[in-house]
Amino acid sequence: MPTIELSKEHYGPHIDESMQSALEAFAQYEFPIVEACFGHLNEHSEIGRGDSFPAITMFIAQPNSQPGTPPWLEWYEKVTTTCEEMSRLLNEYYCSKSPAFDSRLTVYITRYRTRAIYVESIGAQVGHFLLLPDQRNALNRYRNEISGFIEYLRTKPQRTQH
Repeated sequence: MPTIELSKEHYGPHIDESMQSALEAFAQYEFPIVEACFGHLNEHSEIGRGDSFPAITMFIAQPNSQPGTPPWLEWYEKVTTTCEEMSRLLNEYYCSKSPAFDSRLTVYITRYRTRAIYVESIGAQVGHFLLLPDQRNALNRYRNEISGFIEYLRTKPQRTQH
């Protein structure tokens, strides 16, 4: 089975100017960020181009090898470890706060062969089904949530290698 070769140069980086601080925060933990979107509203204040809601994408290039081989297993371990470390940081962040359920950030690995890792609010998956005023309100809540997490990472005392 052929694998998809998708390098950081091919995939990104696509970083919204308003998300530049995410690069700094994620770099402290050596997270391989390739995209950071703050969400978009078009000229009619409707959810617009790109990602409807804030999201951060991390990516670790998959080796050109078959599943189960040592290079593939090493890559899969890196993807899993990265996701687990982000989950740990999110759990720490939420120890002292209780946002609305849909605003809470989550981390997940895509089911596609590239296995990109996303960090976004839980409600982002269904936000486009909301009525427009609710979309605008959700976008603002989700922006506040991801901004808070980024600031948490930027100011948190750095721990040694994850």
